[in-house]
Amino acid sequence: MALLCAAVGALACGSKDPTELTKAEQLGLYYENALWYIQLGDLDRAQFQAQKGLELDPGNERMSLIMARTNVMRGTAESIQAALQIFEQRPDLPDYRWQMTYGAALERKGVLYDEAARAVREGQRATKAADRAARSEELLTEARGFWLEARKRFERALQKRPGEIEAMNGLVRTNALLGEFGESVRWSEALIEEIHAMQALRRTQLEAPDLTADREAKLREAYRVDRSFEVKTRLHAVTLLRRISRQSDALGHIEEVIALEPELPQAYSIRGQLQMEVGEFVKARASLQRFLELTDLPVEDPQIRRTFDLQDECEKRLRANG
Repeated sequence: MALLCAAVGALACGSKDPTELTKAEQLGLYYENALWYIQLGDLDRAQFQAQKGLELDPGNERMSLIMARTNVMRGTAESIQAALQIFEQRPDLPDYRWQMTYGAALERKGVLYDEAARAVREGQRATKAADRAARSEELLTEARGFWLEARKRFERALQKRPGEIEAMNGLVRTNALLGEFGESVRWSEALIEEIHAMQALRRTQLEAPDLTADREAKLREAYRVDRSFEVKTRLHAVTLLRRISRQSDALGHIEEVIALEPELPQAYSIRGQLQMEVGEFVKARASLQRFLELTDLPVEDPQIRRTFDLQDECEKRLRANG
């Protein structure tokens, strides 16, 4: 109960009778409770709070957004459709959070259609269509349409709030889904710059003379999350850069990943493969060996066997080069 009091404030746990609250106070209470339950991962209770708010004020934008956001977080076909029904009632609301979450719902629907297309093509999903391949292509076209619209929503959110991390990450994802790998990399690098700006701010905040222990713990955890996010973003960029034959740029990113996470086995495996691709076989051999030293994969794992094969290939290339 103490945690809930801390989250929702005096309105939730004070001495004032809830029936004496003004409409605005009640809406604020429902909203804060909903946010708290989202933080706890309790989507049912978050939606219950939002629904109570909508009963009090039908059409309330913040409550509608909570309902849509929690449905997107559920990620099922039914919940995504429920979220889209909310957004489609007021598609042009200027709130950047509305546009950003709308984009996430459209992106997810596109992914569901993409998965359905693959299942139809491979005979894993029933279809009334006479031509499975043609039906699969239709679903892929629809998926692409959802991703194009999602990208527009993320762009609109950024127009309203430049530098918004979630919207930028949406553009990283949707451009990759659309096959526009260079553009996805560009947004990845812009996102990394924004992460660095946030980290610089947190470092400044950590130096504040009146910093409390609780505040310091939260800032350090946020800094840790930022580092993890940067690693994931750089690994995404590496994958796409390899696909568009920009190995040197990919190497730059993987070196940064290793600087951030020097004990991450997969980073050394990727670095070794990239070094082989650019002809640096001595360095590649060392990177692959470091991967083997760090990984806890069993010897019979296909990745381990593949690494041994790559090491053998490095030895052959080095002998051939004298």
